[in-house]
Amino acid sequence: MSQAVKLGRIAPVPAELEYPVSREAVVDQLGETTVLLADGEVNFGDLIDEANEDTFDSHDSLVLETMNLLPLDIHHTTKVVGFLRWGLVGH
Repeated sequence: MSQAVKLGRIAPVPAELEYPVSREAVVDQLGETTVLLADGEVNFGDLIDEANEDTFDSHDSLVLETMNLLPLDIHHTTKVVGFLRWGLVGH
């Protein structure tokens, strides 16, 4: 399903998956999702395809890997800090 999601609202997207889940299954199921960044966008499937993990054991591990794979320039913004502080990881 094709959808566009703001970065701050990405955590609920993979919550619908059954865990553990393979990287390939994530790409197959969420590959058409576009993550909207402050200064652009990134395809969720392309992002996860770059992951070092073959399997994600939990929702948290997938969301954290997603955050780690984002372009470096996004990490200095307060959005990432807020994303983690607001408890979006852990659902």
